[in-house]
Amino acid sequence: MVHSAGVALARLGKDEYEPDNFELAVRMHLTSVYRLSRACLGTLAASRLPGGASVVGIASPSSYFGVRVVPGYGAAKAGLVQLMKTMAVAWSRHGVRANAVVAGLIRTPQAERTINFPNYVAPHLARTPLGRASEPAEVAAAVLFLTSAAAAYITGQTLPVDGGFSIAG
Repeated sequence: MVHSAGVALARLGKDEYEPDNFELAVRMHLTSVYRLSRACLGTLAASRLPGGASVVGIASPSSYFGVRVVPGYGAAKAGLVQLMKTMAVAWSRHGVRANAVVAGLIRTPQAERTINFPNYVAPHLARTPLGRASEPAEVAAAVLFLTSAAAAYITGQTLPVDGGFSIAG
């Protein structure tokens, strides 16, 4: 199971500092992940896939860093990282692994506007050792690995796929 939904409400003209919008962001990016995962636990536990069933939550650099315009999104994505750790501990008895992938700047239709905005993207890429946005297939490959039998002994971990953004100073 891969939880990949995500949208910064600011892009929709909503101020996440407004309590209702903050709550909406947390429900969209954290509560929904828990509810869907919990609803599917029985099915996940019954899986006979080599390596067992796996839940992967797609997190964000805002899981680690404060981003001024997305307080609800950032709080929820940080919570998602912790939720994957907690699920890894609790659900291991059911044979279910849980991990997170922190996806950096990805060249998607949603991110194109950001990527094409030089005032934002230039400092971001300057901090990224690989100096570019990722392609969706690069993130998908990490998720595929974490859901495969090759990762059967990996649970509760967070894998940054961010071109080194999270390690650069």
